[in-house]
Order: sequence, then C-alpha cells, then structure tokens
Amino acid sequence: MAKKNLVLIHGWGASSWVWQRVCQHLSDEFTICAIDLPGYAQIAAQGARNIQQIAEYILTMMIQKGLKESVVIGWSLGGLIARQVTMMARKQQVQGLITIASPPYFVKENGWNGLNPQQLLAFKQVFAGAETDAGIADILRLKQRFCALQIQGGYKPANFMAWAKRFVAEKVASTALNLGLEILATVDFRALECDFIQPQLHLYGEYDRIALLTLPYYQTTGLDYQVITGAAHLPLLTHVHELAAWIRILSNDKTTV
Repeated sequence: MAKKNLVLIHGWGASSWVWQRVCQHLSDEFTICAIDLPGYAQIAAQGARNIQQIAEYILTMMIQKGLKESVVIGWSLGGLIARQVTMMARKQQVQGLITIASPPYFVKENGWNGLNPQQLLAFKQVFAGAETDAGIADILRLKQRFCALQIQGGYKPANFMAWAKRFVAEKVASTALNLGLEILATVDFRALECDFIQPQLHLYGEYDRIALLTLPYYQTTGLDYQVITGAAHLPLLTHVHELAAWIRILSNDKTTV
C-alpha cells in the first residue's frame, strides 16, 4: 500500500530543517516533502511578493514532485501559507490541512487574542536598513528575540540552545523575512477557512506567546482544534510525540472518509 503524502511548510526565520524531528518520527509511515520557501535555503526570493505567489510556488513544487492526495502541514507563518495552498488547490491535490501554532489571524484586536500590532510594526522597521552592517546586526537581534519568544512559558528541552543557535545563524533573504512579517501582520483567514472542503486540524501550544488561541472562534465555527499541554510555540521540537500522534490521526482517518 502506497504511503500517504505529507507536505511540510516551515515558519518565519528558519528553513525546512526545523521539521527534522517530526520527519524522524513519521518517515516510516508517510512520504514526506519539506519545502523551503523562496528566500530560504539559497532559493531565490524573486517572484514571491505575496502569500498567493508563495502558495503558487508550493503547488508547482508539489506537481513537479508528483505529490497528490497530500496533507499540507504548516507551522506558525507556514500555517497561514498552508491555508492559502489548501484554498487554491484542487481536492485531489490537497486532502487535509494541519496548522501548528498558527491562528487564522495573528494580530490582536477586539475580541481576538494575538500579537500587539505595534510589536509587529517594530519588527518590520528593522528591515529599513537591512543592507547595512547595522541593519544586519539588527536582524540578528530580531531573530534572537523571536527565538526566545518561541520557547517562553513552555518546556525548554536540553537541545534548545543548539536549535536556537542554528535558527539565529541561518542566512535568509531580508526580503523573505520582511514579507513573512507582512503576511503575519495582514493575512486573515477567519472568514475563509470555514469554507475549506478538506478536513482540517489546528494545534496550539498551551503556553504559546506568539500564536494565541481565541477559544470562542472555534466554539462558533466548529473547526477542530487541540491544545498541546505544556507546549509553547515550538511543539515540533518540544512535543514531537504528541504532534506526530495528531498528524497520524488526521492523515490516516479523516482523509479516507
């Protein structure tokens, strides 16, 4: 029996290596394709100026790799992109959606938990001088700050420092980092994802300070969600066993209905 396909989309600031532990747990059961976004892993950032163009790039990669009947999984920023891919794909191409630490909208507003918009604006202003030596240093400090936020409040594993060092050191095109922040600040799927025909599951960390759960939204929409106990923004590092279990549940059960 052929293995089912998982397409993994990373988040802001680090390429597909962030999925390493997830791949180790699931590679015997699934065919896994972790896609690097434009501007990451030495992939040219040109031609990807918005979330739609990024999704088109991913769908093209899926076609080139012969990936059909896939479950698309996105972490953080990658969750927004995974939603866009799901919305644009045909049912036979994408048969399920899983987001990890990724609400449909990241910004705080009335009745909605999220990041302070001024905080996101301050992050974006870092890129005004991105090509100068000072600007490059600012980007490194921003990645350090973002890295600290990802683990804040939750379990900190022994291998986190090595993970953080790699996250901060990885060279990513400043245009890709800036576009990622723009997507986090503006893209809103709250009025859209209820209409997706594919099964979907949204996973949150109990102590996440970046991707905040707004419980009434899920109570109203009836969309499936789960909270991973003890996790912050990095369950793909800190709670990989629980994460893998939920991926198996949606991928093996719901997409066969």
